Amino acid sequence: MSQQGTAKVVRLVHMSCYVLAGRVRYTTPELAERYGVDNRTILRDIDALRAAGALIAKDDAGRWRMTKRPDWPGVELTALDRAALEA
Repeated sequence: MSQQGTAKVVRLVHMSCYVLAGRVRYTTPELAERYGVDNRTILRDIDALRAAGALIAKDDAGRWRMTKRPDWPGVELTALDRAALEA
């Protein structure tokens, strides 16, 4: 997998596990700034997560939230994986 592909996978996992499922909500520009990508990339990432089964919606303030995490069979994060994603 290319570095760009790896970066996307890490971003998607991090977004689904820590950002969108958390209590703090983020707008598209805030997510783009957080991950160092443009707004369109964030929208494509959200589409990819939705295609994988995540239920993601915007609240009235335009902030994204996840109402259901995707069911990814066989994907389990270790404590070390989680620590790396949080860094």
